[in-house]
Parts: sequence; C-alpha cells; structure tokens
Amino acid sequence: MTTPPPLKEGANILITGATSGIGRGLAELFATSSAPKFGRVYVTGRRQDNLDELEKKYSNVTGINHDSSDLASIPELARKIVEEFKIDLLICNAGIQRGIDFTSPNADFSAMEKEMTLNCFAPVTFIKEVIQLSKKTDKPITIASVTSGLSMAPAARCPSYCASKAALRSYLIAIRRQLEDEKDAFKVSIVDLCPPLVRTELHDVKHQPEYEGVDISANEVPLDVYCKDSFDRLVKGGEDEIGYGFSAVALEKIGKAQRHIANTFPARLPSAKST
Repeated sequence: MTTPPPLKEGANILITGATSGIGRGLAELFATSSAPKFGRVYVTGRRQDNLDELEKKYSNVTGINHDSSDLASIPELARKIVEEFKIDLLICNAGIQRGIDFTSPNADFSAMEKEMTLNCFAPVTFIKEVIQLSKKTDKPITIASVTSGLSMAPAARCPSYCASKAALRSYLIAIRRQLEDEKDAFKVSIVDLCPPLVRTELHDVKHQPEYEGVDISANEVPLDVYCKDSFDRLVKGGEDEIGYGFSAVALEKIGKAQRHIANTFPARLPSAKST
C-alpha cells in the first residue's frame, strides 16, 4: 500500500509533539471535527500541564507524556500505537530548530546532535517499528512525518535543522519506494507533511535568541491557516507529499525532480529479499 487512504468516521489519530505549534493545531482540528467524527486523538509531548489542558478541553483527547528524542522508548510506544490504540494516522511532528553559526567560536554544536535525533532519527524509528508491527494486522496505517521546505532549500542561519529535515525527506522517499516494491505486503502509507515558515513558538526568542528584535511575521503563514489546509488534505487522503506556499513551490520545482531520479534506482538489489 502506498497511496494514503481517506480517513473514515471513528479513525484514531496520534500526534507527537502536540503540546504546541503545528502538532497542537492539528490535534485540536481532529478533536473537534464532526464530519467525519474521529475516534480518539492521542497527543504526546513533554509538558504535562499542556497535555492536561488538552485532555480537560476535549473529551476525546488522551495525553501521553513522551519525549521523542528518547529513541529507546519509541518501540514500546509504537507497539501501543498498532496493537492497543489501533491508530489510523500517526503524525510525527516533534521537532526543534536552533541557529548555528559555523563562523562563530561560541557556536553550540551540541545542537546538531539534538536536532538530528529529534527531527530525523525519531520519526524514522517510529516508521521502522510501525512497518514491522503492521505485518501482524490488516489495518492500514498512514504515517505523516513533518519535514520542511528547508529540506530542499536550506537557510544558512539554521544549517543543522535544514540538514535534519533533508535527511528525513530522503528517508521518506526511500522507504516509500521500498514499500511500493513490496506491493501489498505492508498496509503502510508514508506522507511528507512539508510546511513553510509557520507562526509557531519554534521561532520564539526563548528558543532562538538571535530572533531578538527581528520581525519575521510578514513571511510567516498563520498557524490556523496552515493547519486547516493540512488537516483537510490528510483527511481526504491521496497525497503522499503535502506542501503549502513556499514549500509547495519547492516540492513542485525541486521535490518532483528528486523523486523522479530516485525512482530510477531499484528499491533493492535483485538478490536481496525482504524478510
């Protein structure tokens, strides 16, 4: 299975990093949708007060205190996603962005490892685990991972963030190709949810002090506008790449060429068989 199916009445959703920003915006849309009316909306994050707030506000929301950067904890959560929660849509959204200036002697290069772990290795680990677990069930599942338009056109001020999203996008293209090669052996669909610059706390001065006194609002897409567009398209299904604004342009002009070239390569060598 490769093309994501439409989400039906009663579908269950899990969103990582859903205590703020895009994750929270999408969670609230799924929680309040009436046509279709979804089942449970599971939200993960590290801020327990925000999880409690969402649970109190929406009766169909279940909060899970989980740090996606703890890669060793992902297999158990993935097991619950497939076997207990019966999730139809998993959105791997948790992520961070930090500015790193390679010309500065005071640059914090520890941020590179943190960004790569949370932005790339975490969603890839979820995907790996869910694909294997899916062999035990006939229930289709869509995994949407949040990349960025910067995965195709890096911004110099945050090179590690861009690299982590580029790596994630590369994984998504390759894993989708492997699943396509397996025909109907796995009922898993892979979606690249590719936002532009969206108005969230990702760019708050608290997280990126270099934004002090800098107004980027003119270039930001309002959070509610972006989330509603992505929500509608995830519910409708049929798209394995979902862009908006600048990111949609990047997917059309750069992403399409990436995928065309990537698809000329075999998914595996002729002698290699999946097990």
